Amino acid sequence: MPPNGARGGYVARGMAALDKAKPDWPQRLDLAAFDMSRPGRSVLVQLFGSMDRGLAELGIAPGRAAAYGFLDIDPDEVSTWQVLITRLIEDGPSGRPPLPPTE
Repeated sequence: MPPNGARGGYVARGMAALDKAKPDWPQRLDLAAFDMSRPGRSVLVQLFGSMDRGLAELGIAPGRAAAYGFLDIDPDEVSTWQVLITRLIEDGPSGRPPLPPTE
């Protein structure tokens, strides 16, 4: 079960989109600089150079970014991203959260 209920499910959905586009994405992040609450340090900026480029490469419409945990980040989601990325790096594929039901 993803942490933090439905909001954690959004993060799991975003992680699944990243898995398809860049399977090694967790290892490419600079965790010391990572901070989803600061746009310049977000997962999409680190991996793609900008939020817009990242959404385009993932095939996510800008208006759907929040449903993937990339926009409108609340404190629980910031924590969820950090916890799940750390788990992925430490545990590999077994650390992946289950996907939430599609909307």
